[in-house]
Amino acid sequence: MELSVDGQVLDVAAGGGTNSSGSSGDEGKQQLRFHSMILTKYRKCICLGHNEENTLGKDDNNNSSEIEKLESIKNVISINAARYNSSAITSDGKVYTWG
Repeated sequence: MELSVDGQVLDVAAGGGTNSSGSSGDEGKQQLRFHSMILTKYRKCICLGHNEENTLGKDDNNNSSEIEKLESIKNVISINAARYNSSAITSDGKVYTWG
């Protein structure tokens, strides 16, 4: 997949992990869960991928192969993606976390 973002990429973070599905007939199988975050030179945070637990910061839990810009968070200087959550730090020292 090729993505086009509005400027140079400053940082990329990937969250994910595996868990047992537990559904009938699938005991012990591992399922990969993941999402990615991109920080642009314009200090915008972009998320895409698996949206379990709202890790993309959307109003729903639908997965997305499309770029999701987090318009509500401005002047981002640092990003982090973990298995079930995402976070961003802004230039004024505020910490945002979701998922």
